Amino acid sequence: MAEVFFISIITGVISGVLAGLILRFLPNNEKPHESPKPSKSLKIIMIALIIGFTVSAVSYFVFRSPDYESDIPITAITFDMTSMYLYVGSTETVTAIITPPNASNQTIAWSSSDSSVVDVNSIGVITAMSEGTAIITATATTGVSANCSVTVKELFIPVEYVPNMPIESIVGITLVLPNYAHPENATNRFIEWSIENAGGTNSSIIGNELNATSSGTVMIRATVINGETATTDFTQLFDITIRTAIVTGAAGNNITWTFDADSGILSFIGTGVMWDWERRNAPWSAYVSYVETVIIGNGITRVGNHSFSDHYNLHDVYISNSVTYIGLSAFMSSGLTSVSMPNVTHIEMAAFAFNRQLISVSMPNVVRIDNQAFSNTNSLTNVNFPNTLLRIDWYAFGSGNLTGTVVIPANVEYIGSAPFGGLGGTANSQLTDIVTPAGSSYFVSIEGVLFNRDVTRLHSYPAGRIGTHYEIPISVTHITRGAFINAVNLTSVIIRSNDIVFDGNVFRYYDGHSITITAPIGSTAHDYAISNGHHFVPLDA
Repeated sequence: MAEVFFISIITGVISGVLAGLILRFLPNNEKPHESPKPSKSLKIIMIALIIGFTVSAVSYFVFRSPDYESDIPITAITFDMTSMYLYVGSTETVTAIITPPNASNQTIAWSSSDSSVVDVNSIGVITAMSEGTAIITATATTGVSANCSVTVKELFIPVEYVPNMPIESIVGITLVLPNYAHPENATNRFIEWSIENAGGTNSSIIGNELNATSSGTVMIRATVINGETATTDFTQLFDITIRTAIVTGAAGNNITWTFDADSGILSFIGTGVMWDWERRNAPWSAYVSYVETVIIGNGITRVGNHSFSDHYNLHDVYISNSVTYIGLSAFMSSGLTSVSMPNVTHIEMAAFAFNRQLISVSMPNVVRIDNQAFSNTNSLTNVNFPNTLLRIDWYAFGSGNLTGTVVIPANVEYIGSAPFGGLGGTANSQLTDIVTPAGSSYFVSIEGVLFNRDVTRLHSYPAGRIGTHYEIPISVTHITRGAFINAVNLTSVIIRSNDIVFDGNVFRYYDGHSITITAPIGSTAHDYAISNGHHFVPLDA
């Protein structure tokens, strides 16, 4: 205010002086006979003072107006929004409203409480950097400020489906429903369950647990709040069939099956052979989630094809002394940890394949083990073959985890290709020796490598055999397909024969592993090495 008054006085003085100078040089119109009047100088002074005072007053009121104030401070800052939600990668501009709007210095300093979550530039453009919450602050030079809370979420990803949804349950058994929808990176995933139509089942849901007291079909609804969009729920309806707790049916011409849901026991009684089924097509497969134990009663002689395939909760099986035959894929991909087959003589193809928890097998009277019967049994590290065994078919224990030494009984007369092979990785890579007892009629082991009796055919080289180099005996005329499959330590082989026969792909690897083959130029081994991409070294080099 003092500055305005000073400017007004100066303006008045200057105006008065200028007016005085102008009037001083105006003509004098007084006449001699007229009465004496104030002197011209006095008039000039008076007029100049009047003009100066007037200009000072006008200047004072003009310059003290807010439109001309020389230093108007910011007294308050407000935002057009005090909170906001953003997705990672998005931007938004916050407008700072200044009071008064004509403040002299309108410079605003912008800052973020956590720039790793929210960044802000010099004009208030906000960028969402990562998930979290940060405070954006605008501060004036006078110290006044305003805040805006910014919450950042990951980019919205909608729900697509409900995973692992069961289609059936049993009266009196609690069915646990999925808690979360997929994909796993969906923004909102938690599922809220409700009964849409009980259908006479007297069903109820608490959390994600469904219970029913009567058989029938219940329709339930899955809801994910804001699962479809940021403001729209995801919903989906499902029908669940509720079955009675104890069910029974035919499993063969003279065989009956019974399932007790309370105990999880599936039992078979009768005589003769069980019928064959397609995969997961046996009538008790409807209860696959609940079957934990299987009892095959005395009098039954054969377990049918696919009888228990994919029974992933099946942990225990009791096979009676009357059973002599295990059918095709009968227990494939189940959850067995051990199996005892007292009088089983024939185990058919893939009967126990993909039982990844299987650690113990007892088969004291087995005669024949078909191809892939125990393939991909990753927990099975040891197997004992009985003297009754006559045949081990191809890949019978392939892609397993056998360790140490496997003993081939003296009476075995046939072994298929790669019975203990593996398809890359660590498959049977700890198997160091395949041996035969003295007096074996059909096979012989030399330094842990299996040959036919007269050493004309190299049959199986253990995948984990110690040593990087191996020389094939000169007597060998044939090498069985897959004989060196997944031999992880082997890097080079010497073959001195000119016309050795390769029965298909002998050195099979699936991880880029290559073998150096040293053999005579122009020999069959030379041709094999070149055609299969192995490094070849001339024998005499």
